[in-house]
Amino acid sequence: MRHYTLVIVMLGLLIALFGHAQVDGLSKRSDSLLLQLDQAQTDRAKADLNTALHELYLKHDPFEAMAYARRSLAYNRAMGDSARVGLSYGDIMNAHFVAGSHSDSLLAYLQPMEAACTAANDSSLLVEIHWGYAMYYGNIGQPDKQMEHYLKALEVTRSYAPSAEQEAMLLNNIGSTLYTQEKVAAALSYFEQALALAENSVAKADMLQNCATLYEELGRSADTIEQYYEEALNLYRQEHDNGGIALVLLKKGRRLDAKGQFEAAMGLYREAEELIEAYDIGHMWYKLYRTLAQHHQTRGNYREVARYAKAAIAVVETQQNYFNTATVYEMLHEAYAELGDYEAAYAALYNWTRLQDTVQNDMMRQRTEELETKYQAEQKEMQNQLLKAQQANAEKSIRNRNLIIAVALLLLLLALGWLGAVLLSARKKREYKEQLEATVDKRTKDLQQANQELEQANYELRSFSYIASHDIKEPIRNIGNYAGLINRRLPKPQRTAFQDYFEIIESSVKQLYTLAEDFTEYISLSKTSAFQLKAVELEELMRRVEAIVQPLIEQKRGVVRVGELPKIRTNDSLLFIALKNLVENGLKYNESAIPCVEVSYRQAKGQHLIVVKDNGMGIEPAYQQQIFQMFKRLHSREAYQGSGIGLALVELAAQKLNGRVELESTLGEGSTFTLYVPVGEGKAQAGE
Repeated sequence: MRHYTLVIVMLGLLIALFGHAQVDGLSKRSDSLLLQLDQAQTDRAKADLNTALHELYLKHDPFEAMAYARRSLAYNRAMGDSARVGLSYGDIMNAHFVAGSHSDSLLAYLQPMEAACTAANDSSLLVEIHWGYAMYYGNIGQPDKQMEHYLKALEVTRSYAPSAEQEAMLLNNIGSTLYTQEKVAAALSYFEQALALAENSVAKADMLQNCATLYEELGRSADTIEQYYEEALNLYRQEHDNGGIALVLLKKGRRLDAKGQFEAAMGLYREAEELIEAYDIGHMWYKLYRTLAQHHQTRGNYREVARYAKAAIAVVETQQNYFNTATVYEMLHEAYAELGDYEAAYAALYNWTRLQDTVQNDMMRQRTEELETKYQAEQKEMQNQLLKAQQANAEKSIRNRNLIIAVALLLLLLALGWLGAVLLSARKKREYKEQLEATVDKRTKDLQQANQELEQANYELRSFSYIASHDIKEPIRNIGNYAGLINRRLPKPQRTAFQDYFEIIESSVKQLYTLAEDFTEYISLSKTSAFQLKAVELEELMRRVEAIVQPLIEQKRGVVRVGELPKIRTNDSLLFIALKNLVENGLKYNESAIPCVEVSYRQAKGQHLIVVKDNGMGIEPAYQQQIFQMFKRLHSREAYQGSGIGLALVELAAQKLNGRVELESTLGEGSTFTLYVPVGEGKAQAGE
């Protein structure tokens, strides 16, 4: 007992000495920068030194770093330098992120950062905008949006601001996003690419510990994993990155838990907690509580699991940071179930699903309403312009007619008939004016009625979309959740006897949920009237498609071959929807030994031709037009899962691009879908 107490005392002394050394090193660098700041004469020099102090304190004291970033912002504003103002806003947002602030705090600085960077008209600053939005969407639990912005930031980095270090950090963040979606193999590929490019010590440490985490999941060499963790820990300590040190300590503790060395693991957790509390590292509290909950779950201490899981959820509710929260709710659900409190267990599971849908649906509904408002305003403006043009034409006609009448009057005066001509002209002018006023009045009423009908139609469509995306999905989830709880509470013999029925319920719930999501996506796409065109790298777009369908590729043991693809001017969102559904269909409806989908490109007669060819079962000629209709299926749901909306989405996306999709297929030999996208400028309009 004395020996154990001595170890604890020595550990405390080491932590105190290490902390003192950190503070001493930090103080020396801080004093040097502050001395230079006192001697600085120009606003630019003062802004640069405050930025350096922000970077120095970011990992040690995020609130102090925030204060220096605000001072830098003030000097950059005084210089009127939009680019530097935007970067200062980004520094403040980063400090809020490290401090674990509410997600609204990130958005509050992200929006002015975007405005300032846009005003600077510097393409390289787009990296900062996309990076900031990726952090925000990751914080509120939208990995699809997070991935979209990280990929765009990577594209800008490679095109306008080449930087190996920045590219490495973006690759690392993309890997982290894929990892949250359980795409381990794809995530590891990005982590290893990032590690090969990394030069900065902290960035390299991030990538080392990320690779070690995935190596552990994939069962790689234990020596390599331990080596990577130790290298990362040494680099974090070298750079005094307390958040990184705490993160590695938590991960090393989880490794000890897996070996049954619980007391040693708890020692690392306490060390991490002391660092987090001492340096106020706000974004690490959630990870600490989640790890402690996992520790007690491994030991079977379910009351402690519930305590730490609820503490983690309290951090989430305070910060509004929904990133990867499902694990904690699942642990809380299982802990209550093990303790026999099934009502609380269901409440934990239900609250998570409702919270996730609330966040996603609120943002989707807000975006939809903004697009609808913009569309209606544009329609009204077009009608107003049309009426003004008609009125101008009418006035021009009146002027021309008056000129003719004047000439006629002159002739009639010479012929002594001027009085009759004047009376006739006055009468015709009055009749024309009355007719014009009646026409304008009628068209105004017709326009008002059309606007009212449009508003009613949009309201009904929006209501139905909300029902499909929320009210329909909620009872579907309830069916699945209650079925799971019933299955869990059944004795083992009865659970085995009814296993087939529960599997049928689970399959049906998944099918209904997929149908509701796909139908919501179809409604959203069909409502949008115009899409902005831009330069799109088709190869990059296909890499995103492959990342999304990777689980299906692995399930079918198939392969996707992509030929040489150019950069074209189109809308990447619409083209992504079309290619994703075509590739999924080519793999799903394919019974070949090695399912294969080939994507190629050519150009002909002012059209981009994107060809998607598979070696699947093919389609009979009689059904080749029907498959583009909603809910038209050629096979039973027992044979192939799906909503029956995928190819309808492909045709709708093609129409939105002013293009079309054509099919050539032979039964038993595969199918070839060709997307025709026009070559041109402007915006993609709604399809006919």
